Amino acid sequence: MASSARRRIGSGPGGAQWMALGGAVLVILGLTFALGLVVGRQWARHAATAVVAGVTEPAKKPAAPPRRSGIAA
Repeated sequence: MASSARRRIGSGPGGAQWMALGGAVLVILGLTFALGLVVGRQWARHAATAVVAGVTEPAKKPAAPPRRSGIAA
C-alpha cells in the first residue's frame, strides 16, 4: 500500500510546456499561411503572363439589332 501513497500528484505536463506547445503550433500555422499566400501569388502571376502571352482575343458576337416595341407611332 505504500506504493499508492507515493504516487505523484502533478505527473502530467506543466503549464509552461503547454504554452510552449501552443506557441509552436501558432508559429507553424502562421508560416503555413504565409507560404500559401506566396505560392498563390506566384501561381496567379504565372497564369496572368500565360494568358497575356499565349491567348488571342476571342471573336466578338455581332451586335444585336435594336428591339422594336409593339406600339405603332
